[in-house]
Amino acid sequence: MPIINIGKHTIEVTSTMGVVTIKYDGEVKHKAHFAFGPSVYYFFAEEDGRRVTYDIDVKSGLRSAHITVKRDGTPVFSS
Repeated sequence: MPIINIGKHTIEVTSTMGVVTIKYDGEVKHKAHFAFGPSVYYFFAEEDGRRVTYDIDVKSGLRSAHITVKRDGTPVFSS
């Protein structure tokens, strides 16, 4: 799964043994069991003195997962 660069920040999404882990600048922001079908994970981050919201949508596939990242509702990455 990818490491996504957004400005000077990174988001890393990994899936191991059915557990999805989302890291923001190396800090674990979310860790949960992954179910088949779409799963959306949310977290907040402080960037340049303001709070932003990230939505990570993970959809499983037969060979890989499709990931969409939104920052304050605006798509910034899609695989």
